Amino acid sequence: MCACSDPDPAAGTPCTELLDLGPCNPSIAHRHRASVVDLTTTLAGSASGTPAFADGTGTAASFNRPSGVAVSPDGGTLYRGDFETLASG
Repeated sequence: MCACSDPDPAAGTPCTELLDLGPCNPSIAHRHRASVVDLTTTLAGSASGTPAFADGTGTAASFNRPSGVAVSPDGGTLYRGDFETLASG
């Protein structure tokens, strides 16, 4: 559990699962609660807690300061913003 002064919201999927999106750990965790068992899987970013930024799929993606979340109506796609990340090309 992280202690943040500005925790981000979580998003629910149609299957009553929780996507944990706190800014303390720059990753997206999928939590599925079944009975008294709580399973967590990293969906995107790094569970190491090191802020970075890189486009990618799954754990190849990285976040600097994740902010905001949306889940598609069918629950198949997660959209996540990244605050204070600047890139030039």
